[in-house]
Amino acid sequence: MKNEIMKVFMFKKIIPILLLVLLFACETTDDRMQIIPAVILKKVPAVYPPDAYAQNIEGWVWVRYTITENGDVINAEVTQSNSEVLFGPSAIAAIQQFKYRPRIVNGQATSINGVTYRFDFTK
Repeated sequence: MKNEIMKVFMFKKIIPILLLVLLFACETTDDRMQIIPAVILKKVPAVYPPDAYAQNIEGWVWVRYTITENGDVINAEVTQSNSEVLFGPSAIAAIQQFKYRPRIVNGQATSINGVTYRFDFTK
């Protein structure tokens, strides 16, 4: 009986220590991903469409796009708008002029798909 108690005690004490050793042995700084997020360097306001302005029409546009590894904007598309016909072209023209410092992953510039931005057209 005493032997069995000693075995259980040793098992309960040694297993957690072994798990900790394995956990720390597997984690090295090389295993961690280092990410520096993209930062907007140049933001261009969308031009209020003259027809909408003259008629006091206000609106908004959500644009989805990709930031390339060079920090350029590509593949811009309107995803939502209260009036895509009126405000969409202006929003797309503006977003294509944005410039970013690209996202860096483990020292390498990488592109980001699915970035979104909202333009508001209000007086």
